Amino acid sequence: GEDCVVFASGVAAISGTFFSLLSAGDHIISSRICYIGIHGLLTEHLAKRFGVVVSLVDTWDADNVQAALRPNTKVIHIETPANPTTCISDIEAIARIAKGADVILSVDSTFAGVVTQDPLALGADLVMHSLTKYVNGHGDGLGGSVTGRKDLITPIRDAASVHLGATINPFN
Repeated sequence: GEDCVVFASGVAAISGTFFSLLSAGDHIISSRICYIGIHGLLTEHLAKRFGVVVSLVDTWDADNVQAALRPNTKVIHIETPANPTTCISDIEAIARIAKGADVILSVDSTFAGVVTQDPLALGADLVMHSLTKYVNGHGDGLGGSVTGRKDLITPIRDAASVHLGATINPFN
């Protein structure tokens, strides 16, 4: 990617991204099966408290993503492999759907690590990782990252770092 920003955790990276890109009335399509912290962020906070319309779909069938599109869809977020089921979503097919609808595609690629899957090369706009998993793997440091185009990363860095304070501990 052109740029990357790191956060205190993987959940902070995804939260910072969502809070930076979404506003009340916007629509996000997300993998129904995803890390519980992200599921709660989507359903309990973004939907109930902040007025973001959330559609949780089985993204391993790209037709479900296509069917969920709305005129106000701003982000498609997939977690692949999904945690904990390891269901796989077709990043390239969903990227075509996102591009056709002028929607940002973000991919949580934590379970695949940084070597076995390259969402950006498959058409994703943003890729997230919990650095606590494969990148660190020791459990002695926490972190999260978002990588993508500079025009997307800059507002995420600016808003999430300043307004959420989710910056990474310098010792991690």
